[in-house]
Amino acid sequence: MFIRGKKQRDEIIQIYFFKNSLISGRLLLHKTFITKIITDMETRNNHALIQTLLDCALACEHCASSCLKEEDINMMIDCIKLDRDCADICTQAARLLQRDSVIGHQYLLLCEEICRLCAAECSKHDHEHCRQCAVACEECAAACHANHEPINQD
Repeated sequence: MFIRGKKQRDEIIQIYFFKNSLISGRLLLHKTFITKIITDMETRNNHALIQTLLDCALACEHCASSCLKEEDINMMIDCIKLDRDCADICTQAARLLQRDSVIGHQYLLLCEEICRLCAAECSKHDHEHCRQCAVACEECAAACHANHEPINQD
């Protein structure tokens, strides 16, 4: 391509940069849009997970309180202990996820474990509160399993 003078060269350069800036602008908008979608998806996923954790904690607290009212409380001691541990761990996991902690998703590994232990113990009893707690703990364990990350020790 033959360029006749400085003015024509400057016009070509301006057109080139204008086209590239439009493309760059479009790419930047596209990247921003995709980043927002991913962030929104992560927030929604964390919101659902946090709700599952809190539902489990409430079910465990209810179960522990109800176990204390049973006739043979000695038979319910392990259930009460695990209910309380599970409620505390699930509540802490929800807090960590809510504040976007760097260990939030790693902590879910521990949460999954206590939920499985609590569900197994509650499943041994015929009480309705234990059955409901076991279901909530199994759902929570599955949600934690789907979202936990391995523990990194750098």
